[in-house]
Amino acid sequence: MTCDYNDEKQSRGKIITTFTGSFCATGTLSAHTTENSNENNHLVEGAISVNNMGTNRNSKPHCNVHRMALLNYPLGKIVTYTSTRARTFVNGSNTQRFFMDDENDVTRTAKAEVVNGAGYYAETTESLNVKDGCGFIRKGKLFFAPAFYPTY
Repeated sequence: MTCDYNDEKQSRGKIITTFTGSFCATGTLSAHTTENSNENNHLVEGAISVNNMGTNRNSKPHCNVHRMALLNYPLGKIVTYTSTRARTFVNGSNTQRFFMDDENDVTRTAKAEVVNGAGYYAETTESLNVKDGCGFIRKGKLFFAPAFYPTY
């Protein structure tokens, strides 16, 4: 299947998803992997796993998310991306069929590297607050450091 997006990118391939139980059940692991996935004829390989950790000490549902991606561009340019994040419901966890009221606090680390090139490292220093349908981070702080540049 091929999809054309508003930004003129063309994507094709499969995303395969597996669950070990109900998504909302404590301990459930969902895994998402790509198969023959391309964006504008560049190979995209990746995997995302989401582990439902149940409720935290404040009785809020939370999960751990791990992501890995590998993008192959022309002329041997390869980009790797890894991230780990913890996502905690602030609001909306009790309305499982209505997602637009979901609000989460997210802490994360992320790293991107380009073979024979630059990259970056990012880490939250204050939880990022995200509301579904909002389109941007509402509050929080993120430390971002491009590779090969000094940090202060």
